Amino acid sequence: DGTQVPIGAVATVQEDHQPLIGDAVVNGGAGLLLVVEKLPWGNTRDITQSVEDAVAQLQPGFPGITFDTRIFQQADFIDLAIHNLTQSMLLGFLLVVLILIFFLFEWRVALISLLAIPLSLTAAMLVLYWRGDTVNTMTLAGLVIALGAVVDDAIIDLENILRRLRQARVSGSGESIHSIILKACLEVRSPIVYATLIIIAAAVPVFLLQGLTGAFFRPLAISYTLAIFASMVVALTVTPALALILLRNARVERHTSPLTRLLQARYSGVLSRIIVRPHRAYLLFAVIAVASAATLPYLGQSLFPTFKERDLLMHWTTTPGTSVVEEQRIVAAVSSDLRNIPGVLSFGSHIGQAFKGEEVVGVNFGENWLRLDPNADYDKTLQAIHAVVAYYPGLYRDVETYLNERIDEVLTGAKQPIVVRLFGPDLATLRSKANEIQCRLAGIQGITDDFVDLSADTPQISVEVDLARAAKYSLKPGDVRRAAATLIAGEEVGDIFRNGKNYRVVVWSTPQTRASVQSVTDLLINTPSGTTVRIGDVAKVTLTPVPNVVMRDDGSRRLDVTANVSGRDLGSVTKDVGDALAAVSFPSGYHATLIGEYSERQDAQT
Repeated sequence: DGTQVPIGAVATVQEDHQPLIGDAVVNGGAGLLLVVEKLPWGNTRDITQSVEDAVAQLQPGFPGITFDTRIFQQADFIDLAIHNLTQSMLLGFLLVVLILIFFLFEWRVALISLLAIPLSLTAAMLVLYWRGDTVNTMTLAGLVIALGAVVDDAIIDLENILRRLRQARVSGSGESIHSIILKACLEVRSPIVYATLIIIAAAVPVFLLQGLTGAFFRPLAISYTLAIFASMVVALTVTPALALILLRNARVERHTSPLTRLLQARYSGVLSRIIVRPHRAYLLFAVIAVASAATLPYLGQSLFPTFKERDLLMHWTTTPGTSVVEEQRIVAAVSSDLRNIPGVLSFGSHIGQAFKGEEVVGVNFGENWLRLDPNADYDKTLQAIHAVVAYYPGLYRDVETYLNERIDEVLTGAKQPIVVRLFGPDLATLRSKANEIQCRLAGIQGITDDFVDLSADTPQISVEVDLARAAKYSLKPGDVRRAAATLIAGEEVGDIFRNGKNYRVVVWSTPQTRASVQSVTDLLINTPSGTTVRIGDVAKVTLTPVPNVVMRDDGSRRLDVTANVSGRDLGSVTKDVGDALAAVSFPSGYHATLIGEYSERQDAQT
């Protein structure tokens, strides 16, 4: 009748949040989990420290709120790896010092060799700096591996110089020391250059690796090659100059290592017997070669080593359709159990997805982050974590290190090292074959956490418009569907701007109005004539099963069967998985492929 009424007279107006599609649990209680990502060229350690400083500055402005910046920090693993590699390098350097002292038995010669090591490594680091590279764990690993070859070049050059000087002193030759050192260096120049080129040539295939393997190992090869090349340059230039300075007046003819004399005597005796009767040596070599070839098939094969990170990532996935409240309850329970384990310092979990997040998942999906005490027994703590996780049946869960999980996800999009990917047009057939393959994988030694991707039917309300009935009320199919969607899911009708912030205005029916299929059927919608009609009078409202997710590759539906590996090497387990797949028969139009870490390793080898 044209009378105006306020909205509050016919509806409930309240401030509230939108239905949650994600949440977080921090150390057993409700919290917010902020993920800070860096650009590929950013320095992880510098960015981590900057974040720490920023949080420290924000803390006074948030009284009563606790910040925990140690839920996960990739810089912790980097610092630990650099510490371990630096310790290994120093230990290797110390062993080299002892070997030089015992074998050369001349402090001046040992000093020259020791000076060549840091000089070569420093030269390699300078080249890396000029290239704009960063010092990472693989770079340091390359330098550690090159340590033996670096000192070898200097020793070869020095040993020949020392031998020529001793011969000249014993024979009473009047040749100048400059000439003796020059001739000695020229004698070994070609062998040093050729040996260096051979070593560098052996590393060339690493530079040709593609994909993740190439990105992972190329820094190691670069630092290793630079150190080897720098050691050659030092051996040909700096080492002779230092020998001329330090050995000019040294009485080298009186300093012969007792250990060297002993080993030379033993070696001469063994060599003389081998030369007289070489057939025994040939036979021994043949036996060793055959034994090595026979052992080769039994050697384990893996793409990457197992990383003992102190930050663990746990996937925690319940059945599709699980509410966010139930997911929170389960996560909070496992958080309490895990934090009671000695050695576990903190726990954080994000559930579902953040708004505008890059990972599109439901609220039944969670990722739990654990940080372990650096002083705790790693294997014992990890075993206790697995025991706690095993007490939560009926959901998918695993325990991995962050680095291994990232590698697997980059390779296949999955989070496990073994992935059997099934392709075919019908989802029911894919599920049946996936379950069959999972049963076969479960019987393979070394397979753990075998799992078929969560592909389940979830209930969904379907509104199918009856065109004839809708036409009687002058309703179009779109009018019915839009009205039903507004009442069931809500619709944004405007925005309110307040204090520089934007608040959406959403129209939605009351919870009891949309509580069941019957209540949805009884919902009233407006017609163009101004009357109302039940949705059930113009449409068929039913509850239908709908797949929770449909994944496609190359235009075909796919379903993954995934598994972790424990107790055996990846290569042996993958071979058994391939044999199991060969025994599975597929209908026409269906096939399975084995992907994951092992396939990446095979591609790298070929």
